[in-house]
Amino acid sequence: MSDKPVLCIQVNEETQLRLLEERHVEEYIALIERNQEHLHEWIAVEAYEGSVELGYWLDAAMEGKGVVTQACRTMVRHAFEEHELHKVEISCATDNTRSRAVAERLGFIQEGILRQTDRLHDRYVDSVFYGLLVDEWNARAEHAKAAR
Repeated sequence: MSDKPVLCIQVNEETQLRLLEERHVEEYIALIERNQEHLHEWIAVEAYEGSVELGYWLDAAMEGKGVVTQACRTMVRHAFEEHELHKVEISCATDNTRSRAVAERLGFIQEGILRQTDRLHDRYVDSVFYGLLVDEWNARAEHAKAAR
């Protein structure tokens, strides 16, 4: 593993902006702990890693077989049950009806659309953002049990 930073922008003689890398984790955590009182008013330090974004794509030959929905359901369950996360998010282009259907099929709630967030070849596309809270996931699971 190289010690050369992935991204390093010199701000002034004393300061650099760097991408957070795995090798910085211990130092970063120590920095947060050292500044917890200072950050408390503006940042919920204990909330770091309380949510995750789920992304996916699939070989075209496998589309329409439910693979992505099954895989996402498994990952959502894992996020909530094993990692005790509070929220799972999915975002995709507004025109990506298959990805939107996966999110909606799993009970994700559309939270908003941001205009022209991603460049796709020669044009910019809008992105739709979905979220699912652990309480919503648990309620759906209880409802499914009761329906059986």
